[in-house]
Amino acid sequence: MKKILLFSLLLILPCLTIAQLTVQPALLKDPALPNWAKEMYSPNPNVYVVEKLYTAFYGAHPFEKTRHTSYYKHWKKFVQPFVKEDGTIHIPDANEKSSLKHARAAFKNPGTLAGGPWSFAGPEKQYNIRFNPGDSIVQISWQANVYCIDQSMSNPNVLYAGCENGGIYKSIDKGLTWQYKSLQEDMTSVTAIAVHPTDENDVIACSDYVTYRSLDGGTTWNVINNLNNQIVWQFQHNPDNPLIVFAATSNGLERSQDGGNTWANVVPGGCMSLEHKPGSSDVVYALIHDAVTNISYVHKSIDSGLTFTIKPNGWFTIPPADSGLIESLGGRIAVTEADPNRVYVLLVGESQSTASLTLNGQIGIYRSDDSGENWTHPHNLIGAPYNAATHPNMMTFFRRQ
Repeated sequence: MKKILLFSLLLILPCLTIAQLTVQPALLKDPALPNWAKEMYSPNPNVYVVEKLYTAFYGAHPFEKTRHTSYYKHWKKFVQPFVKEDGTIHIPDANEKSSLKHARAAFKNPGTLAGGPWSFAGPEKQYNIRFNPGDSIVQISWQANVYCIDQSMSNPNVLYAGCENGGIYKSIDKGLTWQYKSLQEDMTSVTAIAVHPTDENDVIACSDYVTYRSLDGGTTWNVINNLNNQIVWQFQHNPDNPLIVFAATSNGLERSQDGGNTWANVVPGGCMSLEHKPGSSDVVYALIHDAVTNISYVHKSIDSGLTFTIKPNGWFTIPPADSGLIESLGGRIAVTEADPNRVYVLLVGESQSTASLTLNGQIGIYRSDDSGENWTHPHNLIGAPYNAATHPNMMTFFRRQ
């Protein structure tokens, strides 16, 4: 039972992290989509317009936490550093970030400051606002969400974590204490991080559409230019040949043959998750979105990621009546050393309000017992109504179903 519980937690938590990030959780054609959400999901949203429409909508309607409101909360945090005076959003590329970094470094130089050197004055801790003297005092933190974490295989004492609006942290005592390792870099939300299997100081990470690599344990970071302008959800080294690195990105599955310095796209389409088969590093699974069907499928490689083949047998299919009304942007793959042929996939998805199959984030957990060749859906229930005891929706268990 403990093993089952541990597996469930390991499978669910990364997917909740994915859901909190910048992937749009619904189709824009949904007629029930509020105007504030349509503006937020548009190619060039204006933050001030979104906020105005959001306030007006919930001034006229009772507030209900949905996938859209959850996305709105995290979207606001993500775009905050990039909002211009007119409310439009500009996310700087690697060259612009480098210029800003040098400008800040010059400003921090005591010789450039008219008032002399500066030192930190606080606060080190933040607390909630108290409107009345009797209100309780509660410490808060805006770095509460950890988006990614990895542990060194060569030195298990070493861990790296990427945080929401918080950059990269490192622990050398198995997580008891942490050091901030990206103070000199223009990093906020870190979506992916991975440690070289045999070198604890070789780390690769993605923050704000820019990929970085450190060769000195996070003391300094170099930008990987040809993987820019896309979100990386996951990095993974080939355990037997760490020069081969994979990146699951918003533009597809990327592959590097030099440890992460240069990259090539091997499968187009949004990719959220990948895994190697335990004990057989030539076998790679990747979850790739198909733009024609609007569904994500598992693709399998048996040559260390040089080529991939889609494996749809037994996979989820959209009911004919709901064609064009359902979309799955991804999910999460899990494998186990206890049975190398066993593969699990938590497939997430959304449905429009007019669809007969109602999805609130989750499609289901699919299972393969033959290394991804064929799939089953053991639970055999998809969509609403959900029931916490017999048919839970793991993508929305924080709110009433």
